[in-house]
Amino acid sequence: MKEDLSVRVGANITGLNSAFRKAGRSVSGFAAQAGTDINTIKNKVFSLQTAITAMIGAFALKKLSEGFIETGKTMDMLQLSLETITKGRGAEWFEKLNEWALKMPVNTEKAVSAFTMLRAMGLKPTIDQMTLLVDTTSALGGSSDTMEGIARAFGQIYTKGKVMMQEVYQLAERGVPVFEIFREELGLTNEQISEIGTTGIDAATAIDAMWRGLAKRFGGQSKLIQDRWVGLTETMKSYWKEFQSLVMQ
Repeated sequence: MKEDLSVRVGANITGLNSAFRKAGRSVSGFAAQAGTDINTIKNKVFSLQTAITAMIGAFALKKLSEGFIETGKTMDMLQLSLETITKGRGAEWFEKLNEWALKMPVNTEKAVSAFTMLRAMGLKPTIDQMTLLVDTTSALGGSSDTMEGIARAFGQIYTKGKVMMQEVYQLAERGVPVFEIFREELGLTNEQISEIGTTGIDAATAIDAMWRGLAKRFGGQSKLIQDRWVGLTETMKSYWKEFQSLVMQ
């Protein structure tokens, strides 16, 4: 009886040991498989990250190249416009305006557009007058649209040959103290200004008066903001555009 019990206990212990060994092998196998699965997952995640990074890089490169191409096209069109407006002196004027714009809180594209508009309407603005136009725009806290609007009003006055109330309002809406300037520079009364379309003030006289009045009020404004954040950002954008243009030449 004792021998049968000993045999059964021994058999149980042997079976238990065998079970433990099998369990150990199973755990080891599971751990090994889990490790393999984790490594596989990590490799797949890394591959996905690499693919995403490559896609982002390709997209950024595409956008960068599009920016260079667009700048090259824009600069070519500006030079062609100047070539027509200045009767063959487009390259010369583009170089002058570009060199000037790099020192001003305005980009070359907007500067050339304003210059071209004035020339197309018969005016012949100098670099000093273009500087005053930027000074005025800067002082009024306006954007390039403000500069374009002032240039257009000047051009319309010149093409009409005399001052009309429509252009006076255009200037006033952009913050230009046109009524005050006409009172000071031309000696006009408020009543005469209100009927300015019938006073017969010729375009050249009115525009000269406007340049003088703007110079007294806003001359040098660009230099004041050149070292400020708004001026620095415009300068950085101008130099980046210049770099793109040089690469595309």
